Amino acid sequence: MNKTPYHEYCWQNTNYLLKEGYTGLKTGITWSAGPCLSASVKKDDFHVVVVVLSCCSMDSRWYEVPKLVAWGIKKVQKIK
Repeated sequence: MNKTPYHEYCWQNTNYLLKEGYTGLKTGITWSAGPCLSASVKKDDFHVVVVVLSCCSMDSRWYEVPKLVAWGIKKVQKIK
């Protein structure tokens, strides 16, 4: 009987915001957009999606997105 070989892989996630309750999306870097990040998070009954492009550094993404989320939550009003 032929057994199908399998491989084990170890993936590391580079989205540090997942450890802080963010639900995902995508990290990346391209020549035209530079360091970028699309992130999603649920806060105060809102689901917020933020996209940052052309960040000044790879690490600045982790600082800028939470600031944008906080600003967005403060500015958005829930329609009843």
